[in-house]
Amino acid sequence: MKARIFKARIAVKLFLFFLTALLFATAVTGGLFCFLVARHTTAIYKNDLMHKGQVMARTLSRIYEMSASQNRAPRFLLRNLHEIAMADVWLIDQNMDVVTMSGPGLPPRPPRDMQGQDAPRDFGKENDSGRDQKSLQDQNPPSDQKPLLPPGADEVLKKAFDGHASVTEVFNPVLERKSLTVATPVYERGGDKIVWVLLLHSPIVGLREAILHSEKILAASAACAFLLALLAAALLSHSFTKPIAQMNVAAKELAKGNYSIKTGARVKNELGELAASLDDLAVQLKDASEESARLENMRRDFIANVSHELRTPVTVIRGSLEALVDGVITDPKDVADYQGQMLKETIHLQRLVNDLLELSRLQTAGFKIEREPFDIKAAACEAANAIQKAAAAKNVRIKVERTDGQKIIQGDSGRVRQMFMTILDNAVKFSPEGGEVLMQIDDGQISVTDNGSGISSEDLPFIFDRFKKDSSERNKSGSGLGLAIAREIAARHNLTLTAQSPVTQDSQWPGAKFTCKIS
Repeated sequence: MKARIFKARIAVKLFLFFLTALLFATAVTGGLFCFLVARHTTAIYKNDLMHKGQVMARTLSRIYEMSASQNRAPRFLLRNLHEIAMADVWLIDQNMDVVTMSGPGLPPRPPRDMQGQDAPRDFGKENDSGRDQKSLQDQNPPSDQKPLLPPGADEVLKKAFDGHASVTEVFNPVLERKSLTVATPVYERGGDKIVWVLLLHSPIVGLREAILHSEKILAASAACAFLLALLAAALLSHSFTKPIAQMNVAAKELAKGNYSIKTGARVKNELGELAASLDDLAVQLKDASEESARLENMRRDFIANVSHELRTPVTVIRGSLEALVDGVITDPKDVADYQGQMLKETIHLQRLVNDLLELSRLQTAGFKIEREPFDIKAAACEAANAIQKAAAAKNVRIKVERTDGQKIIQGDSGRVRQMFMTILDNAVKFSPEGGEVLMQIDDGQISVTDNGSGISSEDLPFIFDRFKKDSSERNKSGSGLGLAIAREIAARHNLTLTAQSPVTQDSQWPGAKFTCKIS
């Protein structure tokens, strides 16, 4: 239940995070989109109005030349400038007087002649239908009244009279929308003298509609994207929380001791790496558990073996002492025999204790052996020479085959000699009367082979374990720790000690072969 709540909590949090991020991104994108649409629309209007102003300025230059020759301005053309420009139009002279203005939102003003006087009244009769028109002077206030200019006109007029066409963008409170004002200088034809400034003013028509249309398109697109994003967020949340839930189940199983569990998460991201690490941990815990069980069994076997090995000599010693103390044995010869038996068992106990201490020291990680360069070939030959007396007592021949030269390694020569003594002692012990032990020494390995009865296939894998020994009469004095100690000495010197039996299938070497490989 808690796992489902945990999973749901993570999934909901992820889902809400993705949803919030999506809404924020949509809002930012929508705002930026509307801003760019407004900016783009305004730029189009600016360019269009500026282009119209420049074209009309060139036309007005020709009109000025014509009006200069006739001493009057073509009134009809000037009066209808707003229809050409599709904007409110002012024509300003160098004295900042309005030559003419026209537009749907402006009262018409009669054009003036070159001397700044109002045009004749009869000039108002020119139209295509021939009907008389009322003079502009009758329709409008007196021409000496300064009409209001559009907002921001002063700035662009100043730039225009300096010879620079410019545009300004202002908010018109009357129209409640943005408006553009363009001022373009009108030059004397063929000269550099500025005679007029053409002022165009127009609201940015359709900006609101364009933004509203863009918002509708954006809203529809955002709605579709939102639905798809909801599905994607749900799938992503599920894909994110699923491996977490799998790892949670695996962790609980590991806590219960089920080390064979696997997460089953196969994702190629950090969660996948975490799941793989958890699987590796399960394998390591399983191996550690098996090793712990193995060590526990070894501990129990060790205690049982030690108890068994100690029980026999202690029983013999106790029985002999009780017989002597109780006076059961009084004959001096029998007393001497009992004493000799107790001494023999005591020596066996001492050897067993010494071997246990030696093995314990070698298996302790902190125990350091002396390390100095020595010739391992020479150490093997010394061991062979030392065992000659014991071999001769059993009429066993020790044969040594050695290659020339030295093989120098780092370590304790005394312990390596002890290792070879143990191997040779076993070979002599299990060789028959008149048998032969062969020691072969070269740079890569040193081997000891006997022609005894060999080692059974059941016992061969455990030959180096503690207290593993042959129970025959030939090995009654052994502690079962010699080969275990020999293996530990070999491991301390980076040597590999192995056993093989039988050596060959023929009758020459039916015994065992111990090989020490030199790395």
